[in-house]
Amino acid sequence: MSEPLVRGRSAAEIAESIKEAVRKGQLRPGMSLPPIRKLAAEIGVNRNTVAAAYGYLADAGIVHARGRGGTIVVPFSRSAPPKGVIPPGVRNLTDGNPDPALLPDIRAFVDRIPLGPRLYGNTTVSEELSETAFRWFAADGIDEGHMAVTGGALDAIERILGACLMPGDLVAVEEPCFHRTLYLLHALGLEPVAVPVDAEGMHPEALEEALGRRVRALVATPRAHNPTGATVTSTRSGELRAVLDHFPDLLVVEDDYFAPIALDPPQWIGGPSRRRWAIVRSVSKCFGPDLRLAIVVGDGGTIGVLEQRMRVGQRWVSHILQGLAAKMLADRSTVRAMRVAADTYARRRKTLIEALGRNGFAAQGYDGLNVWMHIPHDEQLAQALLYRGWAVKSASPFFSQRRISALRISIGLLPEDDIPTFLGDLLECYSVGPMLPTGPRADGRHPIASFVGESDSLNMRTNLTKQLKGQS
Repeated sequence: MSEPLVRGRSAAEIAESIKEAVRKGQLRPGMSLPPIRKLAAEIGVNRNTVAAAYGYLADAGIVHARGRGGTIVVPFSRSAPPKGVIPPGVRNLTDGNPDPALLPDIRAFVDRIPLGPRLYGNTTVSEELSETAFRWFAADGIDEGHMAVTGGALDAIERILGACLMPGDLVAVEEPCFHRTLYLLHALGLEPVAVPVDAEGMHPEALEEALGRRVRALVATPRAHNPTGATVTSTRSGELRAVLDHFPDLLVVEDDYFAPIALDPPQWIGGPSRRRWAIVRSVSKCFGPDLRLAIVVGDGGTIGVLEQRMRVGQRWVSHILQGLAAKMLADRSTVRAMRVAADTYARRRKTLIEALGRNGFAAQGYDGLNVWMHIPHDEQLAQALLYRGWAVKSASPFFSQRRISALRISIGLLPEDDIPTFLGDLLECYSVGPMLPTGPRADGRHPIASFVGESDSLNMRTNLTKQLKGQS
């Protein structure tokens, strides 16, 4: 007779048996533990003993109590992003990096930054950045609110949610959702509630249904949604605001991370008309991800708890970085360079999407640095492309509930001249079908070449090049 999965006489013994079952994979992420009363009867202990064991596990972050929804094993795989290693020589189309050639030269502004000493107790937001940022937000209809500066967009979202919510709270997010937002929610012990997205943003009916589950916060992307490139339209924003009006106490956080180089003006779904709101703008896509800075505008209570949370640790973002960002955002030549970057990324997205469409593949990406391609066998295809020298991301990390097959292709490091080569390799890999090879052959030839043939590969790329140049 096999030993019971959960056993023990004391709370510590019961908790240890559950941890062991999780380590062995007998209890997998998302699985429910037995109700306290039922488990207590099965193993012959007081129900308070089982409750204490579950409490130990919850404090350790191993399980998550959802009230009437029961107690589930925390999905550890999402508590931190996997450490992906891109092999040497492989083109990285996974990380959403901007093109270094389209970034302004930071060195031209360094000498213009006031470098006087800043000590503990000084103001946390520089006056120059505050003035520049408030003008920037006012130009997009946000002419009131309080301001804070954080070390990037995700840093802002993490601190806001961590300060305003409690572990176990529900947070509505887009489906698919930026994968690092999902990692962040799980790390905070928060539960995502998926709201499907189309080309115009969240579905209003789905949002209303989600918020009916006593969701405490909403995290949404008004422009350049990652991964799909969706941008909220004026019609859709009105529909979403009408839904949100029925939930006045909901905290609405809008991640406007692509703001400096977005194509269209933002269509807000939150903002000053709400009691609790925050809008986050980062400069990582326009100035480079190493300039770790985001500007947050929101209501006094939300910004107040954000600043209080920052005082526990980081306290403030370097005024050197703030001065640099302020100078660059106000510089006319930098603004022109950002427009050039926005137009360049738009051409790359359009070129790739149209080329995919001519070859029978559905893809989208209105704005941002990504193209979202619907295609079967995405994980096998991503693996095959890796062996062809291209790193792309399959759909799994972007979903908290349902799952479709798709690839996210970042175009920041994919110039138009390289698109024919990428598409040729993509078509070669796809032609193999679901039984994609997983490694190089013993004779050193590439596995895909052994299925397709070198002459076919050359013909595909030649035809694609002609199509993209309008010669066919």
